Amino acid sequence: MKTGHFEMVTMLLAAMILMDIFQVKAEMLDMADNTFDDEYLKCIDRMETKYVPQLLTEEKSTHQLLQTVWENAKAKWEAQKAQLFLPLNFKDNHGIALTAYVSEYQQQTPFYHLFNEAVKMAGKSRKAYIYDFQFKAFHFYLTRALQLLRRPCEESYKNVVYRISQDTSFTFGELNQARLSNFTMAYSAKPQTVDEQQIVLTIHTCFGIAVEKFFDKENEKITLIPLSEVFQVSREGDSNNLILQSTNKTCSHYECAFLGGNQIICHFYSSSSSSSLCLSSSSLPSSSSSSLFFCFLSSPSSLPSSPLPSPPLLFLFVLLLLSPSSAFPSLLPLPSLFLHLLPFSLLLFLLLFFLFSSSCISPTSCSIICSLGLLNVLEPFL
Repeated sequence: MKTGHFEMVTMLLAAMILMDIFQVKAEMLDMADNTFDDEYLKCIDRMETKYVPQLLTEEKSTHQLLQTVWENAKAKWEAQKAQLFLPLNFKDNHGIALTAYVSEYQQQTPFYHLFNEAVKMAGKSRKAYIYDFQFKAFHFYLTRALQLLRRPCEESYKNVVYRISQDTSFTFGELNQARLSNFTMAYSAKPQTVDEQQIVLTIHTCFGIAVEKFFDKENEKITLIPLSEVFQVSREGDSNNLILQSTNKTCSHYECAFLGGNQIICHFYSSSSSSSLCLSSSSLPSSSSSSLFFCFLSSPSSLPSSPLPSPPLLFLFVLLLLSPSSAFPSLLPLPSLFLHLLPFSLLLFLLLFFLFSSSCISPTSCSIICSLGLLNVLEPFL
């Protein structure tokens, strides 16, 4: 192969890599593994009585926005709670957290967006939850409110609800399961999309609760869906719209994180049982329980994620492949083959790091990089 042709091929491959890296990605509907999803089922009483009340006081004292939101919601809750039919163990703080979330959603306030973004990232590690998540008490009370108010699956599942999603994509595979990455509102009236970037999610939920009574205008059925519910995903005909059908299970990567519970592959909870089922790769499904699954099969990316490497780092390695000799000008004279193998070995290490940390580059980029490296190694012999 002539040198000019080789350089042309490598430059084209490098351009394809960079285009793949920097293109705008659609929001993915997946198992939302970075979301903080603790359901507290093994420590409800301890958290409720011993830790969370004090935690709420501390968090309100250090977060003025939370303090304001909580006090406003408290006044609304006191005015409306007498009109509601509530479980005996449903406490005021559960109602205040639920009222606050619904009210802030209605107005699309800074707190609503701040809380949701914090929840989406707090599950990256227990350290991120303990040191960076400023809404531990609020998350606990909101989670408990949904647990206490939920109805039997047979009742909630038949009430189909809808939600508009902006520029969302789902990769269909073997199991086709997903979770919503946040506490999500959905409506009984099917909306109309206004552009090609919008899709309609048709949702059959087992764990969602009716919250229209908490809205200022009760003109249609509104459902709040917990972020831990697992859905089976299918496409609606030939359109891009998606149908989410509840599996009647939730999936949590944390169990009592505040009390020391570390991040795990997954806890699956079935509505028919309050027991926790945590499976490792050596566990075998039980034929006597429909709630047993291998979590790593339903979510290949459910292993703890590492921070994403920056695209400029990958760009540096592409440059090494394009010109290995100029990249190491200070090295002593070394065999030509070694100079070509060194950057390729470094790149292989980088690829392995990417694959085991997160999906920061696509399979297309991986294939192109490998081809580029092989061409570079073989160049002296062509």
